[in-house]
Amino acid sequence: MIQPVSYTDSRESFGKMQVYSIGELSQLTGCHIESIRQYERKGLINKPYRTENGHRRYGKHHLSVLRMIMQFRRADFSLNDIKLVLDDLN
Repeated sequence: MIQPVSYTDSRESFGKMQVYSIGELSQLTGCHIESIRQYERKGLINKPYRTENGHRRYGKHHLSVLRMIMQFRRADFSLNDIKLVLDDLN
């Protein structure tokens, strides 16, 4: 079972929060890593925080949105339709 790392960013007001690497997010959702990157590029999920060495760090919100995207994909929604739905939710 994946245990998210605990991360404290003293430079910004994120406080202490659970974060996931892209690999952990992939394992938790069953979504391929390249698909996660594609969803990020297309604006379906917000760009994650990046560590000093450039590694992505995703939060619980990313996990929730990605799970929603996966449900829409299983229902044969196109990425454009998913983006419209997600934009309406925001």
